[in-house]
Amino acid sequence: MVIDATMEETRSLAYRFKQRLYYGTRRLLRALGLRAIAPTRAGAAVARRLRVRPRVTEDLAAWSHAHGFDCVVLSPAQTRARRAPIALDNALHPNFARHLAAQIAERFMVCLPQARVWGANGLVILPDGSFASQAIYDRRHLEADPAYSTPTPAHVVRKDGDYVTLLGEFSNTSNYYHWVHDGLLRLHGVHSHLPSNVKYLVPSPLYDHQRETLHLLGFRDEQLVPFTGSSVWECERLWFPSLPPSGAEVPDAVSWLRERFWAAAGVERAEPRRRFYLSRKGAEHARVVNEAELVPVLDTHGFEVIQPERMSVADQVRLFAQAEAIVSATSAGLTNLLFAGRETKNLEILEPEWAARKAFVVWTLAETLDQSFWYLTAETAPNPERPKRADLHVPAITLERALGRWLSPADEGP
Repeated sequence: MVIDATMEETRSLAYRFKQRLYYGTRRLLRALGLRAIAPTRAGAAVARRLRVRPRVTEDLAAWSHAHGFDCVVLSPAQTRARRAPIALDNALHPNFARHLAAQIAERFMVCLPQARVWGANGLVILPDGSFASQAIYDRRHLEADPAYSTPTPAHVVRKDGDYVTLLGEFSNTSNYYHWVHDGLLRLHGVHSHLPSNVKYLVPSPLYDHQRETLHLLGFRDEQLVPFTGSSVWECERLWFPSLPPSGAEVPDAVSWLRERFWAAAGVERAEPRRRFYLSRKGAEHARVVNEAELVPVLDTHGFEVIQPERMSVADQVRLFAQAEAIVSATSAGLTNLLFAGRETKNLEILEPEWAARKAFVVWTLAETLDQSFWYLTAETAPNPERPKRADLHVPAITLERALGRWLSPADEGP
């Protein structure tokens, strides 16, 4: 079913007229020096009447069904009861406690004829002119995106054929975790539903690790279409797979990705026989400021100090398939536990403020992979360059005691 073109064109023109009227009036008020009316009650009333915000569609699957467009369920909604992580400081952090039970949303893929893509984060504009909030997780993220409140250019670039979007607020960045989670895991289950000549909208620039991971999954460069967001693209057919739930909590999806990467990197099975400590000394935050004091302690317990970001993705896959135990401060490098076996033991060192708020991400990934997860809360160390992303300090004696408790006597050897 195709939406009536005349009706939709009329709606689109009316919306654009109102939007341009709003922005033009706002520019005029600023030019006249009338911004001072904004704090007043009258000014607020005027602002509410002038403000024209794009319409939002929050349930894309329901919208697609209502308009007769194809919608495929990739994984059903589910409820997960998680195993609590083990706290080496004997106190379960509230952030873990509140995530012990979770409602995992349904994952789906829709085919959207004449949908538009706009902005640096690949916002999706539906044929009726509304913005799909699920293209950027939810309405809160959508309304915070500058492209949502910026008038779309009048010129539209028409793109014939079929396109899958891998764009997103977080997957567009250089962050390794968010690319794997927000970009790659959303590909689980989609291939059998796509035409053979489909192309993929990817971030621009496409970082080396992003390109390599796509190559490991079997994609060719000619299938990848960089999207800068500087113009509006209207795709003849846009295939939109919904984003994975935070924490990569669909076991089938993480197993699929691990098996594909193992096969591409020449790994037949996990061989847990090595211990790794992931150093963050080259990072801008969450660094262990006294790491040099900890290396002898780690060495005593057989840990190798590594910096995953210095390796190719394939080398990381091969290395972490050998992981028996992993110790690290909160890091995107911990994404690599996805390539370890279920026997792998994980110990995350948390900075009490920022990192503790994010800690459930690594825990839920480990729990989905059926790996054990422990954590140790460190001391906060100031980070003048990035005050909101502190560094951390771990007394050597604290780490020694933690490792002694975490590693069983049988693991320690004679």
